[in-house]
Amino acid sequence: MQVIGTHLNPEGIYVQMADPPARGTRVVVTVEADGAAGALTAEGVVVDRNVLDQESDHVPGVGIQLDATSAAWNKLYQWLQEE
Repeated sequence: MQVIGTHLNPEGIYVQMADPPARGTRVVVTVEADGAAGALTAEGVVVDRNVLDQESDHVPGVGIQLDATSAAWNKLYQWLQEE
C-alpha cells in the first residue's frame, strides 16, 4: 500500500491513510524513492490515530513511534544533522 509520510523524525512518523490501523498495532514502515537503490525501513507501534471526520481538519492517518530502524534510516538523520 502506498501512503504519504509526514513529520518524519528519528523517533517517529505520521502516515496519512484513509483507513488507519488501531492504536497499539505493530507496523513496518518502508520508504522508497524513484531511482534510489534500496529503501529505508523501520518498525514501530501506532500511538495516535485520526479518522476522517467532516467536522475536523485532521488528515486521516496514524502517528507511529519507531523502536527499530535500519542503518539507512539512521544514516539519513546523520546527514540531516550535518546540514
